[in-house]
Amino acid sequence: MPGQQTLYNEFADAYNASYTQCSVPLIDRSFIRDVLGRDNQTGADFLFIGSYFSLLEDYQPERLTICDLSLEMLKIGEKLLPNARSVLANATKLPFQSTFQNILMVGGVTAHMLRDADLQSCAHSLAQAIKPGGLLVIDAYAAESIADSTYFNGTVEFKLGGTRWYRTAKILKRSNDPTMLEVSVSLQAIESQKSCHETLLQRAFSIEELSTPFLSHDFKLIRSSHDHVLGRRYLMFQFSGV
Repeated sequence: MPGQQTLYNEFADAYNASYTQCSVPLIDRSFIRDVLGRDNQTGADFLFIGSYFSLLEDYQPERLTICDLSLEMLKIGEKLLPNARSVLANATKLPFQSTFQNILMVGGVTAHMLRDADLQSCAHSLAQAIKPGGLLVIDAYAAESIADSTYFNGTVEFKLGGTRWYRTAKILKRSNDPTMLEVSVSLQAIESQKSCHETLLQRAFSIEELSTPFLSHDFKLIRSSHDHVLGRRYLMFQFSGV
């Protein structure tokens, strides 16, 4: 969609730095630990979808595949996780068949799935990729709280190569059913004129909207949480299909 080409490609390094320093520290890591805990690493294949690559620095699974839709963001992941296999692919059309014991799709990947059909395709794709009994963790912006959260409304400072940057974000709810968001994001290098401003259309989900497509593809919901302050929800499923 318009905007993403600049943020995730031309300004990929700056946007990733803002992720790493300002967004990743806010993620509920208890879900990550449950899936990537050290006792679970040996011999298991893991798939990580999205650009929050620094979430994996503390774990470094031996058999890890990272996947993203942006080539420039994927290159950043390859540098951070040099032992990982990397795949350029859309989460709605993954090129895998019963490959992974556990899958993590966190960092707001679902926000880009604007249509119900997109999330249905994603659930089908992940059901094809995961092994029976495998765990899947996804997150999403929460429909009932994201518009009032501090996550998108305000300015934060981050650094890239010694240069100070500001990321300013603002959110406007465009519709309630489904919850569509107009998200304005600006990146500004403080000591120079380099800057970027984009407006993105994204989606937030209720727990029912988010879980139903996965439940219909043989995933069982075993854990969920809702961070009301940051407007984000987390779901953990176990795949019961064959």
